[in-house]
Amino acid sequence: MQNEDFDIKELPQKALGKITAICRGNGIKKGDITLKDARGKMIQTVCLTHLDLEPTIEQSTKKGRHQVGEYIEDPSQLEKILHDMAKGALKQDETRKFLTDKILTRPDKGFGVHGESVDIEQFNRTFYTLDPCNDCQGVGNTVCGQCQGNRKEPCNHCQTRGTIPCDFCNGTGFTQEAGGGQRQCNRCFGQRQVACPTCQRTGFISCRTCRGSGTRTCQSCQGAAFLTRIATLAIKLKTSFEIDRAE
Repeated sequence: MQNEDFDIKELPQKALGKITAICRGNGIKKGDITLKDARGKMIQTVCLTHLDLEPTIEQSTKKGRHQVGEYIEDPSQLEKILHDMAKGALKQDETRKFLTDKILTRPDKGFGVHGESVDIEQFNRTFYTLDPCNDCQGVGNTVCGQCQGNRKEPCNHCQTRGTIPCDFCNGTGFTQEAGGGQRQCNRCFGQRQVACPTCQRTGFISCRTCRGSGTRTCQSCQGAAFLTRIATLAIKLKTSFEIDRAE
């Protein structure tokens, strides 16, 4: 494929520059290399440009409900939609011209992307579907792991006994009188124990993890009860070139 901007007269100097650069690395001085004669001719040859469409699907999952692109109820239809996208692109003259120009209008006529896949963002389509969260069964919350749904947890102050030693008599049940004698403690009335002020004699307190609700917000779906599955359908253009080197 001939480039109209190419000047064959510039070829000898460009070739000399490359040769000089190579020889300089071998210790030869630049002045030792001169151009005595240059002969050549322009050969026109046939180059076939092959463009293949590569349909791809990239999927991801986000916590909660999100509206991203087009809603699809059945994810199994994505393959068919992608196939129809690629098939439709080949049938339309405008689309085929667009794909061809995408490669051939490059400065390198596409040779620089030989064997590579070029993204065609204009054809991208995004779909989403909503799936019930498996961890919370589509409810949005899970049983509290601390209290196992009982809404209460053991009182650490009294170790679930409901009472603590009386601090007025140091758990003896008696107090010292001024004259040296002892009398029954006026606070515990000789019982040596008083009601636990933390749990009010119940032995349990409201679960601090779930605040007494027995459940926690599901971490997998962030309480939304659903997960959003996102699928991006894309068509990439794979290029390859076939050059007739018979000349």
